[in-house]
Amino acid sequence: MTSTPALHLVAAALGGAFAVYLWERIYRCRQKNILGKCDVEKGKVYLVGAGPGGFGLATVRAVQLLQRADVLLTDELADPDLAKLVSNKCEVHIVGKRGGKSSSVPQEVINDLLVKAAQAKNVVVRLKGGDPLVFGRVNMEMKALRQFDIPFEIVPGVSSILSAPAAANIPVTDKELSKVFSVLSGHKPDNLECWRELARMDTLVILMGTRTLEDICNRLIAAGMQDTMPCALVQWANTPHQRVFKGVLRTFASEMKPHAPLTPAIIIVGKVAEYATC
Repeated sequence: MTSTPALHLVAAALGGAFAVYLWERIYRCRQKNILGKCDVEKGKVYLVGAGPGGFGLATVRAVQLLQRADVLLTDELADPDLAKLVSNKCEVHIVGKRGGKSSSVPQEVINDLLVKAAQAKNVVVRLKGGDPLVFGRVNMEMKALRQFDIPFEIVPGVSSILSAPAAANIPVTDKELSKVFSVLSGHKPDNLECWRELARMDTLVILMGTRTLEDICNRLIAAGMQDTMPCALVQWANTPHQRVFKGVLRTFASEMKPHAPLTPAIIIVGKVAEYATC
């Protein structure tokens, strides 16, 4: 491919509308060649991060694999528009595991579907919201695949850990206000034994914490965090349904109750939460 400066010179020499047309065609062909490359293997499982919400935040690799998938297992939190990228021949399974829902598909069933689909020499895509390695139970699926010597590939995705605060204009790090931040699951607060350490963090980013929000706030205050610490909650981040709420630790849980249900959401606790744009 001719270098970019050289192409500019050729287009300039030709002059006029034809030069513009030529340059646009060459650029599109180059772009198509870059985006068109997609190495896939039959009998392999691709553990793919769908990104934090909006269709446009999925990676190019994720889109490519969806277009080539023979079997798709998708989480409930993945953007439903992504599933429309698969071919008409693709076998699609909705295997959501939203906390607290009786309809959640057991992990053992998901593991079995992945193994059988790969053994049948399909291109298998396991689509997970956000990044597959962040609170995504992906290690259970990798263990099941290793047990049957099935090859797999991790395809990273944009995690809501960073994208949800960004959607509300909250910087998780700041030179003055947040030199360190910690990420935690609020699903089972009793399982965490480090509340004193968490209370001393500049910023906390909490996933799966809406149902236990009152417990989390009380534990942080009891562990020494100021009850006037700013808090923010970002629901359905990076989607048309996004909602952002602000408050302080002492009253945040009670103020959020009238707005339920709040899942899926990310909770940010720390001085940087004051920057949230509602």
